[in-house]
Amino acid sequence: MSQNSNQVCSQAVIKEVGDSYVVAEIVIESACAACHAKSACGVSDRKQEKIKVLVENPEDFKVGEFVSVEMKQSLGMKAVVIAYLFPFIVLVLGLFVTYGITKNELLSIGVCFGSVALYYLIITKLKDKFEKEFVFSIKKME
Repeated sequence: MSQNSNQVCSQAVIKEVGDSYVVAEIVIESACAACHAKSACGVSDRKQEKIKVLVENPEDFKVGEFVSVEMKQSLGMKAVVIAYLFPFIVLVLGLFVTYGITKNELLSIGVCFGSVALYYLIITKLKDKFEKEFVFSIKKME
């Protein structure tokens, strides 16, 4: 994955072309997947992710073509905060506040996990809003 000053870019392959969109597939690799010793330790994490990108001219793209999928770097950081930092804060606050009030460890653990589950349920319900906010762009490879 390369990036310039404010864009995060990934190479992708076009898998589908629709009327107003294209579906691009990117390969997400962990640090283990790029390691020279991955065959020795047996840990290599590769995941393929399909991304639907709205475009004005889908006829310019062909299935199997290599493209660059881009997103603003600030949106990537925002996604990390929403997906990881906020749930961690909810978990810790739920644990300490509940334990401070009840002094019951089992109840505190249940409340903190329930709070995180509720948080992710809310995020799931707001999926349409997030899809409008986290917009990808696509460019042909040079």
